[in-house]
Amino acid sequence: MTLAVRARRPTRLPAARPPRRPSRPATALATFAVLAVVLAAALAGAALTARSGHRTAIRPVLPPPRRRLVLPPAMRSRLVAVDRLHGGHFALAATGATVQLRGFDYQPLERAPGHPHGYVNVTFSPSTYRHAEVQAMTEQWEVDGYDATRVLLSPTAIGARRGRGLDPAYLADLADFVSTAALHGVRTVIAVGSLPTTGSFRPRRWRSFGLYNAEYLQPGFIAAEQRYLRDLVTGLRGEGAPLVDVLWELKSEQSWNLAAAPLDWHRGTVRTADGRRYDLARPGAAAAMERSNLVHWANRLAGTLHRLVPGSLVGVGVYSPSVRHPHWAVTPGPLFSAATHIDFVDIHVYPNLGSETAQMAGFDAAATRKPVVMGEFGATRASPVGTASAALVTWQEQSCHLGGLTLSGWLLWTWSASVDHQFWDAQADGGRIAQALAPASRPNPCG
Repeated sequence: MTLAVRARRPTRLPAARPPRRPSRPATALATFAVLAVVLAAALAGAALTARSGHRTAIRPVLPPPRRRLVLPPAMRSRLVAVDRLHGGHFALAATGATVQLRGFDYQPLERAPGHPHGYVNVTFSPSTYRHAEVQAMTEQWEVDGYDATRVLLSPTAIGARRGRGLDPAYLADLADFVSTAALHGVRTVIAVGSLPTTGSFRPRRWRSFGLYNAEYLQPGFIAAEQRYLRDLVTGLRGEGAPLVDVLWELKSEQSWNLAAAPLDWHRGTVRTADGRRYDLARPGAAAAMERSNLVHWANRLAGTLHRLVPGSLVGVGVYSPSVRHPHWAVTPGPLFSAATHIDFVDIHVYPNLGSETAQMAGFDAAATRKPVVMGEFGATRASPVGTASAALVTWQEQSCHLGGLTLSGWLLWTWSASVDHQFWDAQADGGRIAQALAPASRPNPCG
């Protein structure tokens, strides 16, 4: 893919102080020592060849396949969430300058015939992750002016294959991605998601709640998620990832499973993680249970991250209630309120799911004081890529001040082509969509 090169100076690390030049005697001794080592190695290799009767190929010592990139503190500028009616905004802590995040969701997929969706997330799988590809991609983002990306962790891949904890190789790939992106001025939104399926995170016993509902309603699941977050932060910090450049997202899309207990009950009393009892035979009890426990869950996990990474920004992803599903439902209202201690909300709004006005109204978020990011939007392949490109620009402009709500960022679904061919990716047709939305050519996303 060849994209238009913009006149933007890439981020550069400060030059290191040159070492002192050694004296001539020291230089001569060092040279002699190196030559002696080389000569000894050559003689040993010749002896081995003569002894074996075969030629021995000399294998050079190669550098590691990828290098860890860690920004110095002077190049980091932490984001803060600024409280403001009708949608807060992000700002640089150092200067107070307003920041609108613009970039892409990055989620390579691989076909998996036995999986319910037919494919799996392999973004940071050690067998598929390539540092060189990420390096080239983030360099292009810097040239085009993009400053944010969003990644989804895979619950089936991040856990340790044996024993407790997380897979070190997966963590190393994730840390490499975050560091490489930060080197080019790109912040990473990490959507943590559900508990890993391996690594002994899931509670052995829980009440008779459906698995997805139990994540919000069962204390054991919340405690397990807190341990998951601690292991995740500790692992990334150990790999040298610049956590100051990370925004955390507790769920990619928070939702309730209406076909699972206790939301499919019509009677009975349950005690949930918020410490309350709910008589599900009473009208409105289930809705009250959802609201209260959503706040409790969000505050417990956001508090954990705020303690682990002081000054970090924590959010939750959610789609609009106007999008109906027979078995799934969302109650996003509490996420936008001051009752939750999360710092921002990530909404997912797509042109093929109805008008922006209808989808935005479903959030009931006009009175929120938190920053709101459109963490997913995209165009289906029902129309040509050129038409889709123009439509996405219009969609972004119209969403800037819709229903009294001001947005603080946009992330396109998705950067690269994958096995999910429902939506146009940013690189289609020579990167036509990426060029159309690029901040370098459209500094003002609102037109």
